[in-house]
Amino acid sequence: MKTYWSHADCFEGGKEEYIKSFVHRNYNIGFHTHSFYELNIVLSGRGEHLIEEMHFEVKRGCVFVIPPNVKHSYRNIDSLNVYHMLIHRDFLPKCFGEFFKTTGYSLLFEIEPYFRARYHENMFLTLSEDDISSVISDVDLIKSCDAFPDAQLYVNAIAKKILAFLCICITKQSGIGNISAKPNKELLCIADSLNFIHQNYEERITIEMLAQRQNMSRATYIRWFNKTCGCSPHQYIMQYRIKKASEALLVNESSVAQIAQSCGFFDASHLRRALKTE
Repeated sequence: MKTYWSHADCFEGGKEEYIKSFVHRNYNIGFHTHSFYELNIVLSGRGEHLIEEMHFEVKRGCVFVIPPNVKHSYRNIDSLNVYHMLIHRDFLPKCFGEFFKTTGYSLLFEIEPYFRARYHENMFLTLSEDDISSVISDVDLIKSCDAFPDAQLYVNAIAKKILAFLCICITKQSGIGNISAKPNKELLCIADSLNFIHQNYEERITIEMLAQRQNMSRATYIRWFNKTCGCSPHQYIMQYRIKKASEALLVNESSVAQIAQSCGFFDASHLRRALKTE
C-alpha cells in the first residue's frame, strides 16, 4: 500500500487545478501521509479515525481537516463513506487567504487538528442534517463542473464556499466567545488562546497578556497550557511563527527580512536562527 502522496501524485499541474473532490465508500486504509491539506466529511456509516497515536470513532456529519505530513488511517466498522477534498498548497493563499485571520479558519485548519493529534478530547465539527444536505449539494455541483471549459475556476469557487461554510459552522459549535457556557472550560480557554496567537502572531504576545485574557493567574495559565499542549506558551508561539515563516518562504516573493518581520521575528538573522533549531 502506498504510504505517502505528494502534490505530483494527486494534482496534474493544470492551470488553477487546486482541488480534488471524491467519495470513498466502505473506506478502510492504513497509515499514510500526504504533502497537502485534506478535508474529510463522514457521509454515512461508522468507523474509526486514527491520527498519530490517537483514535476516535467517527460517524455521519463528522468533519475534520488533515494537515500535511500527519500520519493517519481509517478503519471501516459499518459502511463508512467519506467525502474527501484534497487542497493544493497554492489554493489557501491564492483563493482562501482572506480567511486566514478568522476564528473559523484557525479552528478548522489549525487548532482542531492540533488538539486531535495530542489530546483525547473529541473536538470534531459535527454537521446537522440540514448542514450535511447543504454541503452535499455543493459537492454534487463540483461534479457537474467537468463539462465546462473553465471547470477548475468553478470548482475552486465552490470549494471556497464549502470551506467558508464549515468555518462558520465550527465557530458556532466551538463555544469560543462563550467559554463559561461550555463543560470543558480548560480546553476551550486554551483553544481561545491559540486562536488569539494565530490572529496576532506578528505582534508582541506575552504570557501575562494571554493569562489576563482568560482571567487567570500567570502560574495557573501556564499549568493549563502545558497540560493541554505539552509545551509552554512561549514555545507554542515560536513554533507557530516558524510555521508561518516557512510557509511564506515557499510561496512568497518577499525578502527574508520582510517575511521575518511579518511573522513576529526581530530580523532575518533571528528567523534563520529559529529555523536552525527546528
